[in-house]
Amino acid sequence: RRFKDGDLMDDPKGWRTGGPPDPLRQLEDDLEALLSTATAAQTRLLEVLARTDRDGAEDSDGGAVGASSSRWPAPGSRCSRPAVGRGALFVYNPGAKSREAAIAKAWVRYGPAEGRRRCRNLMDLARASLVFPDCSSLRAGLNEVLAAFDVLEVRNYYNLRKRRPHLDCRCVEVLVVVEEGLRAPFICELRLEEVAFFSARQ
Repeated sequence: RRFKDGDLMDDPKGWRTGGPPDPLRQLEDDLEALLSTATAAQTRLLEVLARTDRDGAEDSDGGAVGASSSRWPAPGSRCSRPAVGRGALFVYNPGAKSREAAIAKAWVRYGPAEGRRRCRNLMDLARASLVFPDCSSLRAGLNEVLAAFDVLEVRNYYNLRKRRPHLDCRCVEVLVVVEEGLRAPFICELRLEEVAFFSARQ
């Protein structure tokens, strides 16, 4: 996580700096504004991950999506030639978080402490997955992600002590900032996982 002076550090090293990690929040707290920005951020995130001019993209049924198709980046689409995390089998687009899911998560997880500003804590409104054949290629892909993005936090759910009870697979979640083409910087969630765990969730 990012600690004092904005440096990305492992937790043990960061806590020794004498202060808590920097709080992570979206710059906006209005849900409708966040959802609007998330749609643009989702597209931009996928463009960075899969700079293929939409060649090699596939729909949710595995069919190819051509360069002129409007279906990429449709929810459920895949791109088999990622530009970041090149050892990945494909980039998967789950789609931006729905309004209903965002409302529920903000209310349950952040409502008691944040009240009307609860929605600013939603980091997964725009999200994507990089799916790897094995753990070693995932580790190499993480290095590429760290080099390609402005990274705010890395969550390692291979560490059993940090796994959340509702998380049904092992993965690495990376919070990144997407800014180009947006009205304000936006925090997105990038999940790195092995194909075995990805397939089990489908």
